[in-house]
Amino acid sequence: MKTNLENNKRKQREQKQLVRNRKTIETMKTRRNQLIVVALFALLMFGGNVSAKGTELDVSSLENFKEPALSIEDWMIDADYWSTTNATIDMNNATEESLELENWMIDKSFWKQDHRHFKHSEKEKALALEPWMIDEKVWNNK
Repeated sequence: MKTNLENNKRKQREQKQLVRNRKTIETMKTRRNQLIVVALFALLMFGGNVSAKGTELDVSSLENFKEPALSIEDWMIDADYWSTTNATIDMNNATEESLELENWMIDKSFWKQDHRHFKHSEKEKALALEPWMIDEKVWNNK
């Protein structure tokens, strides 16, 4: 009786081990299949448009613009022009006006006031088209 019981337990353990092995193999197959699908999708995304024909565009045919030749002017090579500090701003000595904290800025009563009366204190005129805005002489420097 003891042997039968031991044999049954051993068979149950073996069956459990077989089930675990099958699940592991199935999981490995699923992972492998997923990896293959992802790799194929990536390959398709990266290489899908590699051999596309007819999408090239020759940009040089779109413009027939020639830039004027550059020329050196006198002021560009004048040493006096570049060595003077009178005409340039010395940024090292530039200082900003110091900011000060004023009383009204820290007054709590000022910030608790009802400021609705300021909302409509100033009326703006409607925008209108003025003659100089549509004058071609102004815009074309004629």
